[in-house]
Amino acid sequence: MPFSSPYSRFQKSLHIGCDQWHDGIGYDLKAFQQLTSAEKKSVLLSLRANTPTWREIEVFQLDNSPASRQALITAAQSPKPETRLAALRALHELGKLPDFPKFLARELLHVDIYKGLSQALLLVPEHDGPDIRAALLYGVRHRPEVAVHFAAMLYYLAGKAQAPFDMDLRPVFLKFTSGTPAAKRETAWQQLCQVLPVDPATAGKARPRPFTTGQ
Repeated sequence: MPFSSPYSRFQKSLHIGCDQWHDGIGYDLKAFQQLTSAEKKSVLLSLRANTPTWREIEVFQLDNSPASRQALITAAQSPKPETRLAALRALHELGKLPDFPKFLARELLHVDIYKGLSQALLLVPEHDGPDIRAALLYGVRHRPEVAVHFAAMLYYLAGKAQAPFDMDLRPVFLKFTSGTPAAKRETAWQQLCQVLPVDPATAGKARPRPFTTGQ
């Protein structure tokens, strides 16, 4: 039995280069919606057999069947922060993860420059709250690899910056790098806490408690 035209288009979208990947080009979701039941079943079985990425997660979210939701829950336990974030966001958008800010706060403890940082920070303004800010403050204080970006986001959340990374304030943010003398970093910390405002003596000390997906 010949495959449909949507199936051919979907199969073509399986193969992309690095440029398309970084541009955020996923599978052909419109073609997926037009598949026959048999074709859709075949596609989903194939995708669930692979290690999921954000591209598979988009398809699982669109399908929203019990098996696809279970695939999202499994992906939310991935060792890769970017995959966990994509799956957690999908579950939240499907109404299966009402405490999403707590899970996002957990992910902020693990993301790094090449491991989910950009994806996590894009979600922060929409889900701002005590858990998110506690994780950001912890990162500023204890994670020099992300401290600059977390400090920039905190200034933005406090309404003191025009963008999540306001280039006009870049000299302020760079004071949080590990190469900055301790005394200057401490002064920058005091200034950040005053802006928020939080107590600089206690802020950033407690590591936010972890959460697990039980959906």
